[in-house]
Amino acid sequence: MIYDLQEPFRWIVELAILKILNEKKVLKSDFITTDEGNVRDQ
Repeated sequence: MIYDLQEPFRWIVELAILKILNEKKVLKSDFITTDEGNVRDQ
């Protein structure tokens, strides 16, 4: 049920993420890939 409640607000989070990426506030160099293939922040 909680997933049904969060769906109407998903666009707000997606918009915020796209804005951050568009403004280049987060760079690929801010993250590392582990030997297992996981991506983590530094």
